[in-house]
Amino acid sequence: MKKCSKCGAELNDGVAFCGACGNAVNQEQPNYQGEPQKAKEAPKAESFFQKLFDFSDKTSEFIPEDIEENKIMSLFAYIGFLFIIPLFATKGSKYARFHANQGLILFLCELAVGVVCTIINTVGGLFAAIPYVGVIIAGFIGFFASIIGFVAGLLLFVWAVLGIVNAITGKAKEIPFIGKWRILK
Repeated sequence: MKKCSKCGAELNDGVAFCGACGNAVNQEQPNYQGEPQKAKEAPKAESFFQKLFDFSDKTSEFIPEDIEENKIMSLFAYIGFLFIIPLFATKGSKYARFHANQGLILFLCELAVGVVCTIINTVGGLFAAIPYVGVIIAGFIGFFASIIGFVAGLLLFVWAVLGIVNAITGKAKEIPFIGKWRILK
């Protein structure tokens, strides 16, 4: 039995990839001309869920004293429209401004989700005026809007909680997908 060169897991003879980590096992395999060639390495793709919680860390860009002084004020950035508090209460702090920007983007996304769900529900309500079938269509559309609102709202809530934790612990990590946007410079 061999061991995986990446994670150290025991491998059965003849396997091409490690069952634990997916790493390609370095085997000599003959090609069509009879010459040995190494096994190809499996592509490393990040899953959708890994990207949802991949916070890019920008902490090293900030002065430690600035972080220490403004940790508490920065947590307000992730509570709805309270992103204004660290923006105005700590005018010279780049750390607080970073979190205020993250909170503003999160707040705008929350508003956008609310507007989209309201529009979908309004369109669904228009179908309710059609006898018989319209009520069923309106119900499906309302259910669809509820699912979208719930999933998006839950994701935004989790990101807000993680943002608060990052602010309190003195980390400057971007929110996945939307954190790269800069409104406040």
